[in-house]
Amino acid sequence: MIKTEPLKILMFTSPTCIICDYVHDALKKVTKDYGSRVNIELIDVTMHPDAVEKYNLTVLPTVIIGNTRIVGDFILSELDEVQTIIMNELKKNQGEENG
Repeated sequence: MIKTEPLKILMFTSPTCIICDYVHDALKKVTKDYGSRVNIELIDVTMHPDAVEKYNLTVLPTVIIGNTRIVGDFILSELDEVQTIIMNELKKNQGEENG
C-alpha cells in the first residue's frame, strides 16, 4: 500500500499580523478530524521574505490549499467552505495515487 503524502496547507503570516492567530486556530479546528492527512505549514514572511514574491502575497494571512487561495481572515460561516476545499483536495490527491 502506498502511503499518501499529507495535504499541505500553507499559511503565510508575520509577527505583526493581528488576525493570523485567529485564522490559524480556525484552520486547526477545521482540520483536526483529518489527523496526519493534513499538515498546516506556517510560514513567517519576515523569516522567508522570498515567499512574498514566490506566492505573490499582498495580504496576510494568506492560506493556500491546493490551487485555492484564501486571503485575509474568514468568518466562522466560511469554515464549511474551507472544509469543503480541504475534502476536495484530499479526494484529488487520493485519486492521483489510485489513477
